[in-house]
Amino acid sequence: MTARFFNTELSLEEKLFLQDSYEKNKKKFIRNTLFISCVAFLISISSLFKFDMDTKEVYLNWFVFACVQLVLFSIIAISSVIVYFIKIHPLKKDYLCNHKLIEVVSITKKVHMKASNSYHFYVLSAFRLSFEVDQILYDQYDVDDELNLELSYYSHVFLGCY
Repeated sequence: MTARFFNTELSLEEKLFLQDSYEKNKKKFIRNTLFISCVAFLISISSLFKFDMDTKEVYLNWFVFACVQLVLFSIIAISSVIVYFIKIHPLKKDYLCNHKLIEVVSITKKVHMKASNSYHFYVLSAFRLSFEVDQILYDQYDVDDELNLELSYYSHVFLGCY
């Protein structure tokens, strides 16, 4: 089965959802990056002091401090840029481009999870393996029926189905 894709414009609710998702993920990204930077700074500060247990004197080893600090912050900077462009930037592009992707998929399996009382469809899709639906939609469709999945264009966030 070949995948069929269509483009359409985002509704106002979907655009606000994507913008809110971007803002939340950006704040979380900044908070986590600052936390990791602070921990790395404390590790590099600890390398600054070398304790001699016999004389209890503190020797400053500036070269080791500079090397450790340079390596740690280089790793943090490179990994932060990579994570930003993989996770955060596609969300920003999604709400700025104002388009969503509609993929026509077929249902391969219907599952009712009794433990959580949730209903799931497994589909043949390029972007999703399964997604949760309400009971009305679950009863309405059968295996091998086709659904239209609404996904954000760049980050492929699930927006709904019909």
